[in-house]
Amino acid sequence: MAARRVLKCVALLGILKDARLPAKLEILQLALTGLSGAEVDVPAALEELKARRLIVFSRVRDTYRLWEGGDIDVEAEMSRARSTLGAGAVLRVARDPALCPPPRLIARRHSFETGTMRVVGSRICTASGLDATIREMGKELTLLLCLAETREELTQAEQRLRNMPVDSTHLLAAVALETEALRDAVEQIEASHYVEEHVAGLQGDRAARRELAARRAEAEAAFRGEWDRLFGPHQGSATFYYRGEPQTSIHNTRTFSEFLSRMADETYPYAPRLRNELVNRHSLSSAAAAGRRNLIEAMLISPTQARLDIKGYPPERSMYECVLLETGIHRPREAGDWEFTAPPEDHPAGLRSAWDEMERFIFSDPPEPRPLTALYDRLMAPPYGISLGVLPILFCALLLAHADEITLYREGTFLPEPGVADFELLVRRPDLFAVAGCRVTGDRSAVVQRIANALGTPSATVPVVRALLRMYKSLPDCARKTRRVPGHVLAFREALERSRSPEQMLFVDVPAALGLEPLGGSSIDASSVEHFFVMLNGAFRTLAEVSPDAIGRARDALLQASGMPLGQDGWRKLRDLAAQLDGCPVDPALRPIVHGAALPDDDDTALERVLSHLASRPPRTWTDADADRCVARAYSAGSQLLQAMAAMGISSVDRLDTEEQERSREITTYLRGLLPAGIPTRIMRAALLALVREMDGEGTSPDE
Repeated sequence: MAARRVLKCVALLGILKDARLPAKLEILQLALTGLSGAEVDVPAALEELKARRLIVFSRVRDTYRLWEGGDIDVEAEMSRARSTLGAGAVLRVARDPALCPPPRLIARRHSFETGTMRVVGSRICTASGLDATIREMGKELTLLLCLAETREELTQAEQRLRNMPVDSTHLLAAVALETEALRDAVEQIEASHYVEEHVAGLQGDRAARRELAARRAEAEAAFRGEWDRLFGPHQGSATFYYRGEPQTSIHNTRTFSEFLSRMADETYPYAPRLRNELVNRHSLSSAAAAGRRNLIEAMLISPTQARLDIKGYPPERSMYECVLLETGIHRPREAGDWEFTAPPEDHPAGLRSAWDEMERFIFSDPPEPRPLTALYDRLMAPPYGISLGVLPILFCALLLAHADEITLYREGTFLPEPGVADFELLVRRPDLFAVAGCRVTGDRSAVVQRIANALGTPSATVPVVRALLRMYKSLPDCARKTRRVPGHVLAFREALERSRSPEQMLFVDVPAALGLEPLGGSSIDASSVEHFFVMLNGAFRTLAEVSPDAIGRARDALLQASGMPLGQDGWRKLRDLAAQLDGCPVDPALRPIVHGAALPDDDDTALERVLSHLASRPPRTWTDADADRCVARAYSAGSQLLQAMAAMGISSVDRLDTEEQERSREITTYLRGLLPAGIPTRIMRAALLALVREMDGEGTSPDE
């Protein structure tokens, strides 16, 4: 009878599901005490019901509930599973993101004041692993939760935290002693996982699965509650340590949040104040990313215009005003235009410290390319803490402010004039880029000054090198492909194409290619600078003449084969004769040449058109093989042209210039005087034709 009453009471309390009335032993005893004060032997009844498998006991909550039936004894399986659990179970459960998702901690006041969302990460460790965890941590803001198994470990952990250096401003540690309730909850959670994975008949026993799921849910809720009691700031069970001192001021959620902002203030004292939620974040939305891209494009295209010539109020307008205008980085000059320059030291935005750090990084010794990601890491780390979204804008502004002193590299290749496409890739893949400073002093400045005066550029290495590379790239492709130039010109061309550093190229590689000593090892006299400049001009002149020389050889081959005088005069004469042939029935292969020469363009355009047809590509793009092929085809086309002119009755005299025509008339008069009298005309004509055929057979052309 007693067992029945206890069973009914457990069932009723289970139906109520009131957290204030759990089916505990004390509640059951109170509920089953009659008005006369007679008590039921509740413990004995509970043991009887458990033995008959009518109720189950939850160790985590210390409550009873009805057993839902099933073939598997879940309690017995859980007991066996608990005996197999190994060490470290508490840490495994605490680090399970599904069970205990890491809290999203934010230094709210600091984030509001600086405009940068300052998130505080969290890590969990045991007292025995405290030292290793601290060594592995970086410099980002972190809340470290340390759990000690024994009081001895707790004492050791607290002593270790008291010895933390005062500059560990990024770390707030909380240490607490592991409780029996926490261990019981962990055992239940781990045991339930073990039973689920290793008990074979569980999948076919729905009631047992429900029972196991209920036990796990109770254990997980108990674990979360106990964990929050230990480490929650409002409970006061854990002791907080910061910079080696226990923190008694953390006693509720508000004081905890304020302390996080204090941590952020001390860790990022040079954090700039950029209140723009579009760009001042680590991950940008698609609209914000497009706005940043447009802003960088405007910086590169219109750096001297007010507001970078941004019209209206697109997203990039707010980014510009926050990051560049209000910080003083983009400001007007006395001349009326605008410029990029270092922000003022006393500006409330506080960007000058980060700007100075960028300059120190780039212009530090030795002057060599440094990864752009290394610069980004410095600026995102303490004491600056700049968000990744802002960094490309700041770097572009620095590059424009030091346009004559900073060089950019992509995959090791020097970019003389970075453009919008380069920065689009830089934003997506900063790991492909490197940056270097280039400041020249001493004797080398004489070289820079001499070349800068000649080229009309600012007297700095980077503008001079940009101008040289611009001159080289303006040459025809054939000048960059030919091997038919002197060896020092080939070496000079290779030095320009493989330039990795402006200083290295200008003072070492180019002089060495021209057969000179590197400039700058010892004092440089004026004669050395002048000789270098003469050799430099000579190399450029040789390359510039490659295309005209190739065109001239092909032109003269065509003229010689067609019986015309060589040079531009012969080409103009051939064009006049081609105008007579244009429209006449000639060989189809010859027709494009005749028509191309006859078109009413200037002589150079007509010549390039004819040679492009012969070589099947424009002369500017010729290789050495293309030039040779064009010469051979020009000889063949000239012979065909000669035959076509003969067939159309265009005499040899018509192909001579004025002086040659005069000589031809003199020879005619002379030969007429030598002819014997009384010879029939037909015999005389036959003799003269035989002489002409003999001259044609010997390959003699009229210009010879």
